[in-house]
Amino acid sequence: WDETMKVILFLTILLCSLSLCSSDCPGSQDASSSEFGKRGLNLINKNKASDAADCFWLAADSSEEDSDRLVWLKNAAQASEQAKKMDAALEGYMEYAGIRRQLGVAGDLNILLHLATMLSSQQRFNDAADVWNDVCEIEPSNAEARANYGAILVQLGQYEKAVSQLKLAIETKAELPQVVYSNLAASLRALGREGEAAQVVQRTANGQESYDSLLERGLHEMNAGNLQAAEAVFQNCLKLPGGDNHLVHYNLGLTYFFGQQWQKSVN
Repeated sequence: WDETMKVILFLTILLCSLSLCSSDCPGSQDASSSEFGKRGLNLINKNKASDAADCFWLAADSSEEDSDRLVWLKNAAQASEQAKKMDAALEGYMEYAGIRRQLGVAGDLNILLHLATMLSSQQRFNDAADVWNDVCEIEPSNAEARANYGAILVQLGQYEKAVSQLKLAIETKAELPQVVYSNLAASLRALGREGEAAQVVQRTANGQESYDSLLERGLHEMNAGNLQAAEAVFQNCLKLPGGDNHLVHYNLGLTYFFGQQWQKSVN
């Protein structure tokens, strides 16, 4: 038995010496949190982000104080992102934000903005809504953040909350992209508040009605039975850059169909 173990140990040492096995976080695995963290910082300076991330995770997991854990979690998430390990990065940022929230500590605004964008792009809308809410609590005058929060609430079907956030965003800064007004109009329409929706779609951030605004207004006119008005709006859509598309033609065809203009509808 002893001879067998010696052979196995010898082969293991030989394989590792040939780089056929290695540790993601070099050095003893029986180290303190600060030692793992120092290794991670050293590896980052050597442009070894993947190995550094593993060291930072070990540092975070072995931390006894929340303050230390937060430091290493942030480093772990950033190193993971640098190493293109996006799932690990996302979970690191999520845990970092969650601990700060539990401790009642103000969130790191830059990290929260980055995290909210990542979550939104991955369609994790419930998590994204929580983070955008945190951003708005930290910076209530940030109109863009409220607009993004409202957009996520629309995706979740929480139209009352969406209307509240989108109106606050527009009140804070009227010169927002037209999609913000479109989201507000869509939310109002979902709540059956057609009159308010109609008023919104006729407003624009820059005083010139855009393609999005025209399309929203055309849909409203068509749904309200104002077919001549809808036809005029959709015709105007076709004249705008990017407006000559299948969506506008389809809705124009529906308008003619409802008006029993069969040939125009077919065309």
